[in-house]
Amino acid sequence: MSMADKRFMGLDKGAVVASKIAPKDPESKRSEGRSVMQGMGLYQIYEKQWLPASAETLWDFVATPRNLARITPPRMGFQIQTPDLPPVMHSGMIIAYRVRPLPGWSTTWVTRISEIIPGEYFVDEQILGPYRFWHHEHRLTPGDGGTWMEDRVSYIPPLGILGDLAQHLLIRGQLQEIFEYRKKAMEALFPHP
Repeated sequence: MSMADKRFMGLDKGAVVASKIAPKDPESKRSEGRSVMQGMGLYQIYEKQWLPASAETLWDFVATPRNLARITPPRMGFQIQTPDLPPVMHSGMIIAYRVRPLPGWSTTWVTRISEIIPGEYFVDEQILGPYRFWHHEHRLTPGDGGTWMEDRVSYIPPLGILGDLAQHLLIRGQLQEIFEYRKKAMEALFPHP
């Protein structure tokens, strides 16, 4: 495992995994890896999914900001607010969204594409929104006749100790629900031949 992979997985920092959900079918290429790490108010979620498509095909999809609405649960009320949004992301790009994290409450979420290696990797970071801190790494790795899509989200909920309570009661479950919806949406968009 390369040092970059170790950094992406959090292994270079001696990450402590708070809980881990094993894949349902360890022999299946469609199985996902999921772990949740926590400590000092910082939480992480790691997701991994195999898709039967080339990294180039998947990159074309994920590098198009408007496609995010296609893989976000409808209950989130996700709407891009940025006027004249470029068709393909680039480093430094700012994207404003309107989201509804809870019924009856919508908020503005603004992210910046802080790092990008076209075809392989990008990072979006919240600059305004519901979290105190949000850093989302996306990686595409060709393998097993398709592509592995990996996500690592590091975040700190708002409101200090109340945010930690909300993490256990609500936030973690909502984020896992969003990733589960996205997994199914990606499988529908890129089905096994």
